[in-house]
Amino acid sequence: MQAITNFSVRVVQRYLPSAFVLAVMLTAIVFVLGMAVGGESPQNMAHYWGDGFSNLFTFGMQMTLVLLTGYVLALTAPVQRLLTGLTRQANTPKQALVLTIVVSFVCYYLNWGFGMVAGAILAREMGRRVAVHFPLIVAAAYGESWCAALRLPSRWSSRRPITSWRMPSVSCRWPKRSTLSGTWR
Repeated sequence: MQAITNFSVRVVQRYLPSAFVLAVMLTAIVFVLGMAVGGESPQNMAHYWGDGFSNLFTFGMQMTLVLLTGYVLALTAPVQRLLTGLTRQANTPKQALVLTIVVSFVCYYLNWGFGMVAGAILAREMGRRVAVHFPLIVAAAYGESWCAALRLPSRWSSRRPITSWRMPSVSCRWPKRSTLSGTWR
């Protein structure tokens, strides 16, 4: 298993480009496809890109604030003591993994920004205290990020006005406030 892991790590480190390179490549692909398939001019495509990019600033700032407040909360002395104290409860790698998963789940459920930072702190402390495969404990800490979806049904079931949107061969009805366009504008 270690040989497969080492091989996979070498391949990814050698051939996977950075996030910025991927963003530039995807931008170029969309730009070319917009002109080829959509029949848009290069000026229109540049205008669409500029408008779309600037519309993300509000959302980006909201996500930055969520992550920053989670970071500040996770680095407070009481939370640090709690997380460090929890690491003392695990003595075996299996216990460390289960404890990391459960604690990260609870932290992510409270706030995803808090969960990301608390999970990282917990994984670091578990890695120091228990002889566990460190990438596995980090994956256990960050694998809980999906739990934010547990809150979605309660948001969608509220009695808000429904907005319809249609695409070719697809028709869905969602409360507008629960969609990305409802929070970005």
